[in-house]
Amino acid sequence: TAPYTGAGLITIERDKVYAFKWFRAETTTSVQHIRVPAGLEGNGYVNVALVRALDAEEIFTRPLSYAVAPFKVDRSA
Repeated sequence: TAPYTGAGLITIERDKVYAFKWFRAETTTSVQHIRVPAGLEGNGYVNVALVRALDAEEIFTRPLSYAVAPFKVDRSA
């Protein structure tokens, strides 16, 4: 879930940005998808940044929210 509606950016990173996707969240609950690039091996990070919409009701919250989560790529299967 997100603290407000708005627009955001998802990136898959390691030593550089390997993939990115822009999205719009019309509700505070949305599901977004991004494909892990075929050449990515080992560990990486998924980074999500969300900017509050100008017409969002949550005007007393910070206009930028973000989260970073590590993941491991296992291509052996």
